Amino acid sequence: MKYLFKLSLILTLVCAIGCDRNLSKLDEISLILDKEPELAIERLNNIRHHLTSQSEKARYSLLMSMAMDRAYIDYTSDSLTSVALEYYLKYGSADEKLKAYYFHALVFGNRGERETEMEYLVRAEHQVPKARDHISIGRLYAACSAIYYTMIDNRKSLEYAKKALEQYKLAQDGDRILRAELRLSDCFNRADEPDSVKKYLNLIGEKLNTLNTDLKLEYYESLLVYDRYYCKDDITSDLNAYLNFCPNEDINWKQMANCYIALGRNEEAIDALDTLLKCSPKYKDDASYYSLRSEAYAALREFEQAYCNHTKYSYLSDSLSMAIYSHDTKYLKERYENVVLLRNEEIKAIGIILLSVVIVICLLAVIVHFRRIAKLRQMEKAELLNQYDALCSEKTELEMAISRMDGSSLIGSEVIRERLKLLNSVIAGYVNNQGDDIGVKAANAIKKATENKDDLLKSSKLYFKLLYPKFIEYLEEKGLNEDEVTICCMYCMGLSGKGLKYYTKNARHYIDCSMPIRRKLGLAEHDTNLNIYLRKVLIGFYPRTNA
Repeated sequence: MKYLFKLSLILTLVCAIGCDRNLSKLDEISLILDKEPELAIERLNNIRHHLTSQSEKARYSLLMSMAMDRAYIDYTSDSLTSVALEYYLKYGSADEKLKAYYFHALVFGNRGERETEMEYLVRAEHQVPKARDHISIGRLYAACSAIYYTMIDNRKSLEYAKKALEQYKLAQDGDRILRAELRLSDCFNRADEPDSVKKYLNLIGEKLNTLNTDLKLEYYESLLVYDRYYCKDDITSDLNAYLNFCPNEDINWKQMANCYIALGRNEEAIDALDTLLKCSPKYKDDASYYSLRSEAYAALREFEQAYCNHTKYSYLSDSLSMAIYSHDTKYLKERYENVVLLRNEEIKAIGIILLSVVIVICLLAVIVHFRRIAKLRQMEKAELLNQYDALCSEKTELEMAISRMDGSSLIGSEVIRERLKLLNSVIAGYVNNQGDDIGVKAANAIKKATENKDDLLKSSKLYFKLLYPKFIEYLEEKGLNEDEVTICCMYCMGLSGKGLKYYTKNARHYIDCSMPIRRKLGLAEHDTNLNIYLRKVLIGFYPRTNA
C-alpha cells in the first residue's frame, strides 16, 4: 500500500508538471500569434496530441481559431470552436466568452450562414460590459459593421465602425486603427459625406509609407471610390499610382471598370469587366457587374447590348433586395430570441412571481390586439379605396395623353399603353368584386399598381436614353437634373402637368418643377407651353420623329 501511494503521488506530480508545461507553451504561442500566425499554427499542431485537460484543449482551440483567422484561413467546421465555446461558457471570463462566441460566429459567416453568425455576434456583444480586451471588442464591432454594411444599413454600419475604431485606439494597435479608419471612410462614402471620407483618407495617406501591402491596396481602392464620386480630376493620377503599386494578379478589375467609365474610356471598361468575369466567374450573378456593362455600352451607343445588360441588372438587383430584406427580418428575430435566451436564468428565478402579471398583460394585449386589428382593417379598406380612386384618375389622364397624340405619333405610346393595360385589369378586377367588398386578389392588384407606378417613369427615361440620346444630352447640358429630365420625357409623351402628379409621392413635385425647368431652358413663365416647346426641340434633333 505504501508503494502504491508513492506511485500515485508521483503520477499526480508528473501530470501537474505536464499540464504546467503545456499551459506555458500555449502562453508562449499566444505572444507570437498576432505577428506570426503561420508559426503559431505550426507550434499549436506540434503540441496538439500532448494536451490532456479540458482547459488545455479549450485554450488550444481558441488560440488555433485566432491564428487561422489572423492567417486569413477561412475555416468552416465548428468542431474546433465548439470545444472552446462549451468550456468557456462554464468556466471562462467575459473576455474568453466574447472570443469564443466571436470565433464561433466566424465559422458560420464563412459558411454563408449570416443569420447564425449574427446570433453569436449578439451573444458576444452581451459580454462587452464586463470584458477588458479592447482588440477582441474591436474585432467584434468591426464584424457587426461589415454585416450591416452588406445589409445596406448605413447608420448601424457607421455606428459599429466608430466603436471598433475607439477600441483599437484604446488598445493602441496601429494596423487595426488604420484598417478601422478605412472602414469608416467606406461607411461615410456610402452615407454621402465626402468631407468625412476625405478626412480619414488623408489620415491614412499621411502614413502611406508605413502601410503593409494589403492596407496600401485597400487605401488606393477607397481613394479611387472617393475620386469617382467627388474628385474626378484626380482619378487618372491615383489610378496610375494604384497600377504602379498593385501586382497584376491582385488588380481589382471591377474597380478598374468603374474608373474607366468615369474617364469615358468605355471600351477599356468592357475589357476590364471581361477580365473580371474570367478571374471571378461568380460575377455572372452579380447585379453591379451588369449595371457597369449597361452603362459602358450605352455610352458607346450600343443600345441593344445596353438594354440586355440593364435587364439582367434589374432582375438580379430585385432578387438581392428581397434577400437583404429577408435577412434583415431574420436578424431582428434572432436578436430578440437571443436576448430572451441570455436572460433565461433570471426569468426562471422570478418566474412564479411574474406569471400572474404576464397572464393579465396577455389578456389585455389580446383585447387591445383585436380592437387594433379591427381599426387597421377599416383604415386599410379606406386606403385601398383612395388608391383605387387615384388609379382611376391616373387612367383618365393617360387616356387623355393618348388621345392628344395624332395618328402617326409613336413617342412613348407603347410605354403608356402598357401602363393603361395594367390599370384596366386592376379596375376590372375591382368591379368584378362588387364595389366596396374588395377581394384579396383585387386588393393585391391595387397595391401592386400603386407601388409600381414609378415603373412608367423608369421605362420612359430608359426609352428616351436609348432612342433619343441627343435630346437627353441637350437637357443635361442645360443643367437639368435627373428628375427634371424625366419630367421633360413625360411631357414629350403627351402627359400634362396635372397628369404627372400621379407618379410621385409628393403630388406637387412635378408641377413645382416646371418653373426651374423653364429657367434652365431660357423660357419666361408665359413664353410658350412647355409641352409644345419640348416636342419641338425633340423634332429639331430628330426631324423624322412624328411628335
